[in-house]
Amino acid sequence: MIHPMIFKQNGSILLINGPELAKLVKHPRSILWHNKGLYAVVPIERVVNAVSVFKDHQYCKRSGNITFHWSEAVEIPEETGQAMEKYNGGKNE
Repeated sequence: MIHPMIFKQNGSILLINGPELAKLVKHPRSILWHNKGLYAVVPIERVVNAVSVFKDHQYCKRSGNITFHWSEAVEIPEETGQAMEKYNGGKNE
């Protein structure tokens, strides 16, 4: 299993830019989102689609970032999210 990228960001919108965006564009993977004690997973298919749209925008000379909404993610039990976070070591390598 490929480890998900882990993001701890509060709110209903997850904004990815900077070094994390570069890593995600280079190697798309699912996302574990920790949001105020809640956990959700953004499926790899959704991430791949977002990366594809981002690359199209870059081709058109639009700068940007990748954004996910909480409603696009699949909520998981807190214990599962904590275990995934711990097993991954909290790293986004």
